[in-house]
Amino acid sequence: MKVLFVCKANIGRSQMAEAFFNKISKKNKAASGGTNATREGKKLEMHPLVIKCMLESGIDLRKNKPKKITLKMVKESVIVVIMDNTGDFPDYINKAKKIIYWNIENPKGTNLDFHRKTRDEIRKKVEELVNEIG
Repeated sequence: MKVLFVCKANIGRSQMAEAFFNKISKKNKAASGGTNATREGKKLEMHPLVIKCMLESGIDLRKNKPKKITLKMVKESVIVVIMDNTGDFPDYINKAKKIIYWNIENPKGTNLDFHRKTRDEIRKKVEELVNEIG
């Protein structure tokens, strides 16, 4: 089973969720993407505080690159997890077999402690999801 985690830019929350899921789950795989992985035509980079707080959890995201979600990614996924419902999502997101909304606040513009809180909240939700689906 494939799970797709989606947030706005794919530089934080969805990348954390993908990494935790792939570390914890023994049978299933995850991918992640953002609805807008570019700014002014330039590709975005991983947020440095996300990298730092994930390194504290033993996960290295330094080589990860933000990706924009595509219809293909949605169709290949059994579950699409949207980090919050405040973004503009492409119409094709509704083609997902199952959509789950998590109310995880965007840590953009916050400090390291808030990023840690976000990381811990995501890890807990991912653990619950893995326990539910295997």
